Amino acid sequence: MYIEIESEDLTANQLTSKKTGEIYYTLEQEALFFSEDSKYPYHFKIRLVFDTDQSKQKTTGPIAKGRYTFLGSAYAVDRFGSLSLREISAKTLKPITAIPLSKTS
Repeated sequence: MYIEIESEDLTANQLTSKKTGEIYYTLEQEALFFSEDSKYPYHFKIRLVFDTDQSKQKTTGPIAKGRYTFLGSAYAVDRFGSLSLREISAKTLKPITAIPLSKTS
């Protein structure tokens, strides 16, 4: 399994908490998730920022185009004892480098 980033375009938004009225600033990037058991990839968004500090939205850059796999730090055991993805970010992704084909004589 791996994810692919095709574009470095980011979508900025803001959400207001109904409970507190506090404003949260978000920044998302679209990605594709490829799985061995699916013929087609799944489209999803990586949330790069979800914070009350608007400067984080303005200073966070995109994840570079390319293919990535997850580092071990992307996983965690949740409060119910199940394995889950903790976070998807540039810190928890490892670029997949192409393996050159061997030349045959």
